[in-house]
Amino acid sequence: MKSMELLTLQGQLFGADRKQAKSRAEELLELVKLTDAVDRRVGTYSGGMRRRLDLALALVHKPEILFLDEPTTGLDPSSRRDVWDEVRRLNRELGMTIFLTTQYLEEADELAEKAKLELSSILDQIQTDRDVVRVYLNQAAQAIPNVVNRLQQADLNPISLTLTQPTLDDVFLQVTGERFQRQETVQVET
Repeated sequence: MKSMELLTLQGQLFGADRKQAKSRAEELLELVKLTDAVDRRVGTYSGGMRRRLDLALALVHKPEILFLDEPTTGLDPSSRRDVWDEVRRLNRELGMTIFLTTQYLEEADELAEKAKLELSSILDQIQTDRDVVRVYLNQAAQAIPNVVNRLQQADLNPISLTLTQPTLDDVFLQVTGERFQRQETVQVET
Protein backbone atom coordinates (compact mmCIF):
# COMPACT_ATOMS: atom_id res chain seq x y z
CA MET A 1 0.00 0.00 0.00
CA LYS A 2 1.20 3.55 -0.71
CA SER A 3 1.10 6.43 1.76
CA MET A 4 -1.61 8.34 -0.13
CA GLU A 5 -3.83 5.24 -0.14
CA LEU A 6 -3.20 4.59 3.54
CA LEU A 7 -3.92 8.16 4.63
CA THR A 8 -7.01 8.38 2.41
CA LEU A 9 -8.34 5.12 3.83
CA GLN A 10 -7.66 6.34 7.37
CA GLY A 11 -9.58 9.55 6.63
CA GLN A 12 -12.54 7.60 5.27
CA LEU A 13 -12.54 5.38 8.35
CA PHE A 14 -12.94 8.57 10.39
CA GLY A 15 -15.95 9.64 8.31
CA ALA A 16 -14.53 11.85 5.56
CA ASP A 17 -15.72 11.32 2.00
CA ARG A 18 -13.09 10.24 -0.54
CA LYS A 19 -12.41 13.78 -1.82
CA GLN A 20 -12.00 15.22 1.70
CA ALA A 21 -9.84 12.28 2.78
CA LYS A 22 -7.57 12.65 -0.26
CA SER A 23 -7.23 16.40 0.28
CA ARG A 24 -6.30 15.83 3.94
CA ALA A 25 -3.83 13.11 2.92
CA GLU A 26 -2.11 15.51 0.49
CA GLU A 27 -1.92 18.17 3.21
CA LEU A 28 -0.41 15.72 5.70
CA LEU A 29 2.09 14.27 3.22
CA GLU A 30 3.34 17.79 2.58
CA LEU A 31 3.45 18.52 6.29
CA VAL A 32 5.62 15.48 7.06
CA LYS A 33 7.68 15.96 3.91
CA LEU A 34 6.74 12.69 2.20
CA THR A 35 5.39 14.12 -1.06
CA ASP A 36 8.43 12.84 -2.96
CA ALA A 37 7.67 9.29 -1.77
CA VAL A 38 3.93 9.31 -2.49
CA ASP A 39 4.28 6.70 -5.26
CA ARG A 40 6.45 4.34 -3.21
CA ARG A 41 5.07 1.44 -1.23
CA VAL A 42 5.16 2.08 2.51
CA GLY A 43 7.12 -1.15 3.00
CA THR A 44 10.08 0.44 1.20
CA TYR A 45 10.22 3.49 3.53
CA SER A 46 13.18 4.04 5.84
CA GLY A 47 12.62 4.09 9.60
CA GLY A 48 12.54 7.88 9.64
CA MET A 49 10.01 7.99 6.81
CA ARG A 50 7.81 5.53 8.70
CA ARG A 51 7.94 7.73 11.80
CA ARG A 52 6.83 10.73 9.76
CA LEU A 53 4.02 8.67 8.22
CA ASP A 54 2.97 7.57 11.72
CA LEU A 55 2.65 11.23 12.70
CA ALA A 56 0.56 11.95 9.59
CA LEU A 57 -1.72 9.00 10.38
CA ALA A 58 -2.19 10.27 13.94
CA LEU A 59 -3.23 13.67 12.60
CA VAL A 60 -5.75 12.53 9.96
CA HIS A 61 -8.80 13.12 12.16
CA LYS A 62 -7.50 16.38 13.69
CA PRO A 63 -7.53 15.14 17.29
CA GLU A 64 -7.90 17.47 20.26
CA ILE A 65 -5.50 15.27 22.24
CA LEU A 66 -2.51 13.63 20.59
CA PHE A 67 -0.44 10.87 22.18
CA LEU A 68 3.06 10.57 20.74
CA ASP A 69 5.27 7.68 21.79
CA GLU A 70 8.88 8.54 20.93
CA PRO A 71 7.96 10.16 17.61
CA THR A 72 11.51 11.22 16.72
CA THR A 73 13.35 7.97 17.37
CA GLY A 74 15.34 7.12 14.26
CA LEU A 75 14.91 10.52 12.63
CA ASP A 76 17.78 12.61 11.34
CA PRO A 77 18.26 15.99 13.08
CA SER A 78 16.45 17.94 10.35
CA SER A 79 13.41 15.65 10.39
CA ARG A 80 13.40 15.68 14.20
CA ARG A 81 13.34 19.48 14.18
CA ASP A 82 10.48 19.44 11.64
CA VAL A 83 8.44 17.10 13.86
CA TRP A 84 8.99 19.31 16.91
CA ASP A 85 8.12 22.44 14.93
CA GLU A 86 4.86 20.78 13.92
CA VAL A 87 4.15 19.66 17.50
CA ARG A 88 4.63 23.27 18.67
CA ARG A 89 2.39 24.56 15.86
CA LEU A 90 -0.36 22.04 16.66
CA ASN A 91 -0.31 23.10 20.28
CA ARG A 92 -0.03 26.83 19.64
CA GLU A 93 -2.40 27.28 16.68
CA LEU A 94 -4.93 24.51 17.25
CA GLY A 95 -4.74 24.29 21.02
CA MET A 96 -4.02 20.57 20.71
CA THR A 97 -2.97 18.86 23.92
CA ILE A 98 0.02 16.61 23.32
CA PHE A 99 1.16 13.81 25.60
CA LEU A 100 4.71 12.88 24.77
CA THR A 101 7.01 10.06 25.73
CA THR A 102 10.59 10.46 24.63
CA GLN A 103 14.05 9.24 25.44
CA TYR A 104 15.41 12.68 24.51
CA LEU A 105 14.83 14.54 27.76
CA GLU A 106 16.34 17.75 26.42
CA GLU A 107 13.56 17.83 23.82
CA ALA A 108 10.87 17.22 26.41
CA ASP A 109 12.42 19.92 28.58
CA GLU A 110 12.28 22.38 25.68
CA LEU A 111 8.80 21.44 24.48
CA ALA A 112 6.92 20.90 27.69
CA GLU A 113 4.71 23.50 29.27
CA LYS A 114 4.10 21.03 32.05
CA ALA A 115 6.34 18.07 32.64
CA LYS A 116 5.83 15.37 35.18
CA LEU A 117 8.02 12.57 36.34
CA GLU A 118 6.50 10.20 38.84
CA LEU A 119 8.91 10.43 41.76
CA SER A 120 9.06 9.72 45.38
CA SER A 121 10.17 12.90 47.14
CA ILE A 122 13.69 14.06 46.43
CA LEU A 123 15.30 14.98 49.71
CA ASP A 124 17.49 18.01 50.20
CA GLN A 125 21.14 17.09 49.78
CA ILE A 126 24.49 18.69 50.27
CA GLN A 127 27.59 17.63 48.35
CA THR A 128 31.04 19.15 48.68
CA ASP A 129 34.07 19.41 46.45
CA ARG A 130 37.27 21.26 47.36
CA ASP A 131 36.04 24.77 46.70
CA VAL A 132 32.37 24.23 46.02
CA VAL A 133 29.42 23.32 48.19
CA ARG A 134 26.41 22.15 46.18
CA VAL A 135 23.10 22.36 47.96
CA TYR A 136 20.16 20.54 46.38
CA LEU A 137 16.90 22.03 47.52
CA ASN A 138 13.26 21.48 46.73
CA GLN A 139 12.31 25.10 47.56
CA ALA A 140 15.57 26.90 46.75
CA ALA A 141 14.39 30.51 46.61
CA GLN A 142 12.80 30.32 50.05
CA ALA A 143 15.72 28.42 51.59
CA ILE A 144 18.63 30.61 50.42
CA PRO A 145 18.67 32.99 53.43
CA ASN A 146 18.81 29.99 55.77
CA VAL A 147 21.62 28.40 53.72
CA VAL A 148 23.67 31.61 53.82
CA ASN A 149 23.15 31.93 57.60
CA ARG A 150 24.26 28.36 58.21
CA LEU A 151 27.35 28.81 56.04
CA GLN A 152 28.28 31.97 57.96
CA GLN A 153 27.70 30.21 61.30
CA ALA A 154 30.17 27.56 60.13
CA ASP A 155 32.68 30.33 59.29
CA LEU A 156 32.27 29.70 55.57
CA ASN A 157 31.90 32.89 53.56
CA PRO A 158 30.41 32.37 50.12
CA ILE A 159 32.22 34.00 47.21
CA SER A 160 29.21 33.50 44.99
CA LEU A 161 25.81 31.94 45.15
CA THR A 162 24.16 30.59 42.02
CA LEU A 163 20.66 29.21 41.60
CA THR A 164 20.15 26.94 38.61
CA GLN A 165 16.86 25.39 37.52
CA PRO A 166 17.43 21.67 37.01
CA THR A 167 16.60 20.22 33.60
CA LEU A 168 14.61 17.02 33.11
CA ASP A 169 17.97 15.33 32.46
CA ASP A 170 19.15 16.45 35.92
CA VAL A 171 16.00 15.14 37.59
CA PHE A 172 16.21 11.85 35.71
CA LEU A 173 19.85 11.38 36.69
CA GLN A 174 19.07 12.22 40.31
CA VAL A 175 16.17 9.78 40.46
CA THR A 176 18.21 7.01 38.86
CA GLY A 177 21.05 7.47 41.33
CA GLU A 178 23.38 9.71 39.33
CA ARG A 179 24.57 13.11 40.59
CA PHE A 180 23.09 16.36 39.29
CA GLN A 181 25.41 17.99 36.83
CA ARG A 182 23.92 21.47 37.32
CA GLN A 183 22.24 22.59 40.51
CA GLU A 184 22.10 25.29 43.08
CA THR A 185 25.75 25.98 43.86
CA VAL A 186 27.44 27.86 46.67
CA GLN A 187 31.17 28.52 46.28
CA VAL A 188 33.18 29.07 49.43
CA GLU A 189 36.75 30.14 50.12
CA THR A 190 38.96 27.44 51.56
